[in-house]
Amino acid sequence: MIKKKNYLTIWADEDGNITEGLHANFKLSASGEEIQLLNGDGSIVDQTTFGAQTADISMGRCANGIGSFVFMSPSYGKANVCTTAVDEEVADSEWKIVPNPAVNGFTVVTSGTVYTIDVYDLSGRLIKKSGSAQISEPLPAGMYIIDVNRGEVRMKLIQL
Repeated sequence: MIKKKNYLTIWADEDGNITEGLHANFKLSASGEEIQLLNGDGSIVDQTTFGAQTADISMGRCANGIGSFVFMSPSYGKANVCTTAVDEEVADSEWKIVPNPAVNGFTVVTSGTVYTIDVYDLSGRLIKKSGSAQISEPLPAGMYIIDVNRGEVRMKLIQL
């Protein structure tokens, strides 16, 4: 039993024989699926469907325990820290999304090379992919996570 305001980290990584931490004997799909937390009687306590995952980025409820599932940094044994999984310092200095907020697509501007852009909604679902520095089609209004070069940098995009 998990007491109120306590936390339990379970690694769903199919490494049930590891002695440090609590590792499940099943693995979640990196391409996405549904996961449920059940009571002993089989009734659903919580559930979510998630899309493609990125290494070292977690999903959790924000506000902690009650809000929507969003990308975030892992918060082992503690309350979720409700910020985006975006490195604002890197995004502000070396990488830019132009325009941001956007209306009809956007371009990633950097002194480096942009090989790929993946656009995710805040539930982790892949919305668009590009093999260049530009997304030319408009997105529905909302906030998105832009993953450049398969995890080299992540930035926020606001779509009007």
